[in-house]
Amino acid sequence: MSNETRAQGATGAGLVSGSDREATQGPGHAPPQAARKRDWGMFSLGAIPGLVVGVLIGVGLAAGASDESTAGIETALEDCSLTAETSGVYVLDDGQALELDGSGEGVLSGGLDTDDQVCVLDGLGMPESGYSRMSSTRALDGTQTISWDAFRASWTYHPDDGLDIIVEPADG
Repeated sequence: MSNETRAQGATGAGLVSGSDREATQGPGHAPPQAARKRDWGMFSLGAIPGLVVGVLIGVGLAAGASDESTAGIETALEDCSLTAETSGVYVLDDGQALELDGSGEGVLSGGLDTDDQVCVLDGLGMPESGYSRMSSTRALDGTQTISWDAFRASWTYHPDDGLDIIVEPADG
């Protein structure tokens, strides 16, 4: 089967041979080029630098978010006159996260009162819905979470242990 016949069967239209093409389309019209192989070398020259730039941007954004959470935690603690040495305050992950161990009825509870917890969470910009959810948490509810802006908080409550809150970067 000739190339013309194959092309006719595939497209349903007739092809014109090279000499007929010049007669119908005029002299100087070049025959179609053979299918070219993809030049993956040129593709990789663009893709590899693009990938590297994308990774660097992602790392930069992650570093920016962690800088924001560190600064936010430091500022919130300072504004509430609390430090890492305050009973019930534990600064974690090189300042990226924070545990607020609330006071409860048990002997081993952390000792941080609710007003101090609220002050820190206010300083971190937690929405009112978070306070509502925390205040309605029962011991049977287990660990609860909420995310906002650059932070995510998880908490548990038990009368013996009090309200225990961990605040960490929302992206981490």
